[in-house]
Amino acid sequence: MSERASIVIDQPVAQSTAVARLIDGEPVWVEITPEEQKAYTFKADGVYHLKITGVYEPWTQPKKAEWIKPGGPTEDLLTRLEFEIVTGAGKGKRFASRIAVSLGARSNLIHVWKATVGAIGNAELTNMLDKELMLFVAKNEVVNSTTGETNVYANPTWSTAKPVGSSTDDDGWDND
Repeated sequence: MSERASIVIDQPVAQSTAVARLIDGEPVWVEITPEEQKAYTFKADGVYHLKITGVYEPWTQPKKAEWIKPGGPTEDLLTRLEFEIVTGAGKGKRFASRIAVSLGARSNLIHVWKATVGAIGNAELTNMLDKELMLFVAKNEVVNSTTGETNVYANPTWSTAKPVGSSTDDDGWDND
């Protein structure tokens, strides 16, 4: 895939392993190999200085029945953001985490958007590429009930997303 990557907020597409990355300053679609996905790693809870290195192609997924409001949508539009740890423990390691594609006032993505891009103007997800932020991420271990294997996931607390160097609070997280 070498076409220019473009992901507009209201543009659903099929689930794939295509990810938009900046190449020579332009967002370009590349395929993530299974080896690259296996190299994603996450070791410990903490506040991380991160860079968004990729935005996966969005896909739709049925909502859980208890989350469907009368007359509301029955599916969620989702993507994955790929992060690279910029400083400290794990520097250079990457991980990806799923997030709903919505820039509503109470959405998770709005926190990341404001910390990286700022004001909402052109709602193109690729505008977040190569932008840095501070974010609390927890390690989440899930045991596969079929295989018994333990999978480790990065579980960001999206509401803690802040621009790099912007916090003046003692703990650095003023969840406004």
